[in-house]
Amino acid sequence: MNALDALLLLETPSLKAGLAAHPHALVRLEALGRPDRKRPPLDLVACIDVSGSMSGPKLEAVRRALHALASELSGEDRLGLTTFEAEVRQALPPTAMDREGKARLRAAVDRLVPLGNTFMSGGLLGALDDLHAAPAPAEGAVRRVLLFTDGHANHGLSEADREGWAQLLGKQLRGTSVSWFGFGEDHDAEFLAWLADLSRGNAYVAKDADAISDGFAQELGGLLGVRATDITVTLSVKGGSAALLNEEASEQKDGAVRVKLADLSCEERRDLVFALAVPPSGAGAPPLSVDVQVRFRDALSGDWQEAALRGEVAFTDGAPATPRLEVVEAAALVLAGLAQGRARAFSEQRRWTDAAAAIHEAAARLRAVGTERASALAENLARLAGEYGDPAVYGTSKSKLMASRRAFSKQRSSGSDMDGFFSTESKRAMQERFRAQREAEEAQVDTDLVRRLEQEMVDHLRQALTRARVRGPRRPH
Repeated sequence: MNALDALLLLETPSLKAGLAAHPHALVRLEALGRPDRKRPPLDLVACIDVSGSMSGPKLEAVRRALHALASELSGEDRLGLTTFEAEVRQALPPTAMDREGKARLRAAVDRLVPLGNTFMSGGLLGALDDLHAAPAPAEGAVRRVLLFTDGHANHGLSEADREGWAQLLGKQLRGTSVSWFGFGEDHDAEFLAWLADLSRGNAYVAKDADAISDGFAQELGGLLGVRATDITVTLSVKGGSAALLNEEASEQKDGAVRVKLADLSCEERRDLVFALAVPPSGAGAPPLSVDVQVRFRDALSGDWQEAALRGEVAFTDGAPATPRLEVVEAAALVLAGLAQGRARAFSEQRRWTDAAAAIHEAAARLRAVGTERASALAENLARLAGEYGDPAVYGTSKSKLMASRRAFSKQRSSGSDMDGFFSTESKRAMQERFRAQREAEEAQVDTDLVRRLEQEMVDHLRQALTRARVRGPRRPH
């Protein structure tokens, strides 16, 4: 069975002769199979911010999320733990998650203590080093770093040094992807989203402590069901040109548009929408021809697979054909993501009325589609107009708004209020299991006692470090 089902849909089968036109083309990719089938092993490192601001409920929530993460892995999977604050440490090398490995992971997680600044670049480099220095993983393993932070990078590379980050990732990823988890409004959500695109991973926003485990659950639910990786979609038009509307990595070459996607998991669907530019042509002229090549690697077998698709649009003197509803809906959804990008730019310029108008326009376009899904998305989107258009609200909503925009563009959950529209059954089931484990642990733990003991440990460690500046086993970065 193929790993992906690929489909090309054109907005209309015919165009009015003699007129320029700008129809849409939709390439729909859907990952096949079920997540409970045999799967490739996972090779993961959790890279956790343990700076001073992580004390209290945030670190407790991270601990529970890591416990739940380990419980879902098998002995064929590996999980390591790297921590960063002003310095970087390997808390646990990548370790097989059999019974002994899970016990070691739990012990390492329970020893986490918040202290110091936020050395994010060092933490990432340390996690990648730990992953790459470990014995070679099983063939076909999915390798990923999961980096969690609640603040700005104030040690090492800063958010402003994007060239430095790009160089670091370009040199150090070596086939590994990175997903980024940001907590609250103190981190730069736009920066983490940029890093996620650069490192072929995902970006999540956790608005509160409970949402931390939801983000880890969504990520793990996708990783356990990875069906296709290294996906390339190439679209060319004979008789016109094309431009990609989605916020995905793409390039124009020899008149074709090439799009790269990191992966798709079972039950996931990704719609790539292209805007076509068609010059006037007379009736009876050769039809507009759209060709698509899809190439990807089957995550289970490791084999490369390809698919070729073709569609044509005729030129006629007759009445224009009715637009295809699936294409109209997909285009309206992607355009809603772009509208949120424009609204953000307006808000940053303090053009509050223009920001709200951009959202209302996108919501109206979705409503006009007329489907139940588009109407529900429109109502949820319209609520964001007040946040983009209100200076008193916008400053404390940036992370949430980034997550919403990314959900529309990537068609993946990202910690926004829109996640219900873009998640999958397997990811939702994973969230429920994480929540059940979290509730079970909370019922057994005196959280007030944990916080008091944690504070005592922090105070003791600070005193010890003041007396003797000796730190744990870690190479400098």
